[in-house]
Amino acid sequence: MMCASGHECSPRPTSVQRGQGICETCAGRDTKVAEEWFRALLAEAGAVLLEPEWLGARVRHRVRCAAGHISTPLPNGVQQGNGLCRHCTGKTWDAFYVVVNNDAELLKFGITHGSGRIRLNDHRRDGFVTVRRFLPALPGDIAQNLERDVRSTLCLAGEVPVRGREYYPDRVTALVLDIVEHYPIPGNAKGHPSELELVADPHRRTRQMTGL
Repeated sequence: MMCASGHECSPRPTSVQRGQGICETCAGRDTKVAEEWFRALLAEAGAVLLEPEWLGARVRHRVRCAAGHISTPLPNGVQQGNGLCRHCTGKTWDAFYVVVNNDAELLKFGITHGSGRIRLNDHRRDGFVTVRRFLPALPGDIAQNLERDVRSTLCLAGEVPVRGREYYPDRVTALVLDIVEHYPIPGNAKGHPSELELVADPHRRTRQMTGL
């Protein structure tokens, strides 16, 4: 069939029911189109792709922007308006977090910046009310490297995400926390091994120290 934009596509009814759209190209999941778009954007912006090959729209790529900064944008994120270079946009990913949805038995980890309040509240509304780890003020690219290494370790352990790239069954919690606790962070800036419960009122937070 052909979508309204003129792209040839052959959607699966089950995928459409899950809200994934009719057209892979329009949804940004056509890897060839995504690569062509990303390379054209880099050329237009005067940026250079430092990866030897295309890694996929949902994988971070090392890029040197026109100002000479090295950054690792997600092509999908750039397409959504997040920018190529976090230095030029004034946004530094300097915090790493691990949150858990106890009802759904899911774990989510990721990176954010500053206090992480907005990102954590977004996850709270999605049911991830327990923060198992939050590491703020990480130097350099530590947060991004930690996120990448957690994903790689889970892959080697045979674990695959059940949603997106960083949503996993909560059975991986012990492994993820072990990686975080033993990650080489300059200055030992590991924050507190605390469990943070985000209660119904987003302006109230209850901290409970645990022995984890």
